[in-house]
Amino acid sequence: VCGRASYCGAECQKKDWKSHKANCPPFFVKKIEGKGNGLIALRKISLGDKILSEKPLLVIENDKSDNFDDWCDQVTGQVNAMGDDNLKVYKNLADNESFQKTPEFIYLKFQKDFTEDNLKHLRILRT
Repeated sequence: VCGRASYCGAECQKKDWKSHKANCPPFFVKKIEGKGNGLIALRKISLGDKILSEKPLLVIENDKSDNFDDWCDQVTGQVNAMGDDNLKVYKNLADNESFQKTPEFIYLKFQKDFTEDNLKHLRILRT
């Protein structure tokens, strides 16, 4: 199903499965109408099977402050301190235009005078 290996027939494919399974992804990413991107299983995945692991781009400790301004400064500071490669990935995560109509956005834009980049960083987290 993955298309990364070719076989002369189904029998050969079945014989090679134990060897090929380790290199064959268990899922693919597909755009699902009305929902965005989703993971679609390519084979049966048993309960407890690890199919994906990742290192987070950003870890936010929400218990550091109850103050919204401090939280925003903490988050944008962490984002701005990312390396160029991670920042590029982060900026492409999401950009929900409905965030521009929320009270948080209006407050940050006009009261805190946040830059467009800092507003985008927070908008990504909000979506």
